[in-house]
Amino acid sequence: MVIDQQTLLNCIRSLFNIDGYLLPELTREEQREFVSDPVRYFIRTDNAQQTAIYREVAKRQVRV
Repeated sequence: MVIDQQTLLNCIRSLFNIDGYLLPELTREEQREFVSDPVRYFIRTDNAQQTAIYREVAKRQVRV
């Protein structure tokens, strides 16, 4: 799948707008790590946590 530049930018912005409490799959410490650097955390974490984070990103995308 290829996404356009605006969609990618919106997804990255969405990462920064997710509050840790919305990710119950993460421990409190992991939530703090995510909030302090969402992009780095998303890239480095495991698949289950990436799936939880992506769920929240997807909720914030414009549906056409």
